[in-house]
Amino acid sequence: MPNIQVSSGGTIRDVTMNSGKMTLSGRLTGTLTVTADSQVNVLDGEVNFDLTDRTGNDTYLINDLSRITGTPVFTITVTADQASGEYKLAQGASLPDYTITIGDKNGSYGTFTTGSALLYNEKQYRLVNEDGMLQLRILRCFRKYLLISALQSTNYLLSLTIHGWSVSN
Repeated sequence: MPNIQVSSGGTIRDVTMNSGKMTLSGRLTGTLTVTADSQVNVLDGEVNFDLTDRTGNDTYLINDLSRITGTPVFTITVTADQASGEYKLAQGASLPDYTITIGDKNGSYGTFTTGSALLYNEKQYRLVNEDGMLQLRILRCFRKYLLISALQSTNYLLSLTIHGWSVSN
């Protein structure tokens, strides 16, 4: 494969590289299959893990994340109703910590790092790196409502926090 350059504002999707070099200042999304004879150098470009049409049964989007060098900005795109499950992002995740911004077509949910979780719209998004396998785990969270009744009531002030959920009267 010849050398490829993706300029700022450009997008490349679903790439297989058997040799050569890609210089990325734009956006890489979909799958990326790279061999030992190929390299992706990112100059402030975006590497997007697009999960909108994927399930937990699908293979990894990137087969060797260690072949990506430079200063990539990692993002994950999900749907608002993305199913709970474990999604395979990348093999060869050699760094201990990755910082990734997650969101849907309407905007960002937030940014989080490997080993941490982000709560958004009653879902927990957890980024995990186990033995070089970078994965996103999505869990549905249900709000638990607490009902407190008093047999003899007067004016009470109640403020309670349970695992990040706040309840006040």
